[in-house]
Amino acid sequence: MTRSVFLAGILGSLLTAGCAKPSAPPETGSPCDGVDCSGNGSCSVVEGAASCTCNPGFRAGAGPSCVDIDECAERTDTCQVHADCVNTSPGYRCSAFAVLALDDGSHGLEPYLLRDGVATLLADINPGGSSNPIGFAWLGEKVVFTAYDAAHGTELWITDGTPAGTKLLKDIEPGAASSNPSYLTSVGDRVFFDAFGDQQLWVTDGTEAGTVLVQATAPGGGHLYAYGLARCGARICFFSAGDTVHGTEPWASDGTAAGTQLLLDIAPSGGSIGCNGCFTSLGEKMVFPAEDAQGLQLWITDGTPAGTKLLKVINPSGNSYPNTLTLIGDRIYFSADDGRSGSEPWVTDGTEAGTVRLADLNPGAQGSTPQAFARLGDKIYALASDASGSALFALDGAGQATKLKAVGLPNKRRGQVWLTPHRGKLFFSGVDDASTGIELYVSDGTEKGTTLAKDIAPGTADSKPLPLELAASWGTAALAETFDGFYFGATDPTDGYELWLSDGTAVGTRRWADFNPGPGDGLALLP
Repeated sequence: MTRSVFLAGILGSLLTAGCAKPSAPPETGSPCDGVDCSGNGSCSVVEGAASCTCNPGFRAGAGPSCVDIDECAERTDTCQVHADCVNTSPGYRCSAFAVLALDDGSHGLEPYLLRDGVATLLADINPGGSSNPIGFAWLGEKVVFTAYDAAHGTELWITDGTPAGTKLLKDIEPGAASSNPSYLTSVGDRVFFDAFGDQQLWVTDGTEAGTVLVQATAPGGGHLYAYGLARCGARICFFSAGDTVHGTEPWASDGTAAGTQLLLDIAPSGGSIGCNGCFTSLGEKMVFPAEDAQGLQLWITDGTPAGTKLLKVINPSGNSYPNTLTLIGDRIYFSADDGRSGSEPWVTDGTEAGTVRLADLNPGAQGSTPQAFARLGDKIYALASDASGSALFALDGAGQATKLKAVGLPNKRRGQVWLTPHRGKLFFSGVDDASTGIELYVSDGTEKGTTLAKDIAPGTADSKPLPLELAASWGTAALAETFDGFYFGATDPTDGYELWLSDGTAVGTRRWADFNPGPGDGLALLP
């Protein structure tokens, strides 16, 4: 090897050793390594630190992590006031239940709690017979109702939804005689009712000592005869038929004799014609029909004399016959006759300018005579009639109406007309005289989606379906929240009047139970 080659090799080795790359520092990893946000979110690096973006129903916790939001404990749920909120992680569910009268064939009609598809007897109030509980009204988390037993007669009872918490509230007429409480109406933390055949106005706070007479006599003598009770803000509104000075007129009470007063002598010549179920809540006010010199028109009150006034003269030439008043959202929908178009659908927001006709479903003087209203989505639906007969109509609020399906409606002799929204569907009672009796119908708001749900009583027999929601408005049940399934009462030839359940399909419409085995009735929903 030559000297030059040797030197070149040495030089190359030196150059290579001198230019060797330093080794790379070990990787430190991401701040999100090992952070799974409790499996309820995703991790991201924010300003060099791990941060959790949580899924709906969770919020960021320590660690970092995602923890469940307990909407029930924090009172951020949207459950109805009497329903139980159950935390489900994530989210929550509103536990629906009802208090109603059932008959198992052994105890007679007694109060039961219906929850999660199971009925629990709250009390055998009248052993060996029926206590016929009715008038269910909420009082906070409890329900007040009337029931009969041999020792006390028909008196006031209360339940907290448990057998131990179901008891006689007060024996108003001591002994076996009855005070017959009726028209039980919730107003805040009290329930008003009348007793002794509408002769006296009473109130209860849910205690025996707090169940007291408000007023028994009317001006000029005679019994008060309070009926048609309804909530007016923090007061109770009612009609009195026993006032020999003024006749039948609207009254209000704050629960004391001094605070019980005539609202207005609308018809000084003899009474403005009160009626049961006439008062309809609209916010803190009540809308009702009454008659003065201008005929039967629509009136409004806030529960004070100064706030009781004629809302609108709908028919300047005579009676407008306001009827079927139905609260939907912040409006009341009703039928009325303006003297030109007959009875047609109207709406009011509580102002004269906001009281207008919705549509002329049956052009001409005959009118469409709407018998029920409900809302589904952004439309109002009505059961009414045109020249071709009765049908389900959709109203868009701009005067446009669409006839969805011709269907017969029950008359007073054969059953109730009703229209009830439930979980994105409309349920109603209808009849096809050619093939079926009064049966359950369902609609998704379209013509194609409006159909018979099930012929429960085959042939032309009537099953006369009646929804639990309607029963609750009458006081024949107390309903907390809306059940997932649509509960209703119906009759079939084999099993009598029982509770049924529907999802809107024929297959999904079934009897909840033959609670009173055989042809006997297991349910009472009619008032």
